[in-house]
Amino acid sequence: MEGTVPRSFTVYKKNVAANTLVSLGGNGSATYNNYAVIVKPVIANLVVGDTLNAANWSVQGNLQPGDSLYGDRTVTIATLPSAYSGADWIRSANSSKAYTGAAQVRFTVTRNATLAVALDDRIAPAPAWLAAWTATTDTLTDDENGESRSFRIYTKPVVANTQVTLGDAGTTIYNNYLVMVK
Repeated sequence: MEGTVPRSFTVYKKNVAANTLVSLGGNGSATYNNYAVIVKPVIANLVVGDTLNAANWSVQGNLQPGDSLYGDRTVTIATLPSAYSGADWIRSANSSKAYTGAAQVRFTVTRNATLAVALDDRIAPAPAWLAAWTATTDTLTDDENGESRSFRIYTKPVVANTQVTLGDAGTTIYNNYLVMVK
């Protein structure tokens, strides 16, 4: 609403493939309101089992080196394989590594995608819930105030509208995992 005058908009819909660059022009008028773009999120319905640290979890987009890895630490992503650059992702709380419930996090993936989890490579063996995932040769590294840690990446294909449940990190001393959707 502009002032006290309600405005109406016509809604147009277009489906585009993942990682498609969409260019939009002007609205054709300097007199009328500009348009709004609405995008359906890829990660929806985030529920964190670790209620003590849930406020430090969040859904993020456009994963890049330099991003803060955790919502409760000053740790950044130092290196990231190009295949995951731009991915939607979940910023976790590193303190959630101590959570031992069956479901550390649950969420819905709204389109066909590849789900990826980056696990601190000091955690061995990997948590049992990762047994059905593919261990890749991809790694990312973090920057923990000048110290670097490596994370192994595990992947799993998911179909649209899959509810995903991930277990605990398998550690209380090393880093929590990172979730990516590409």
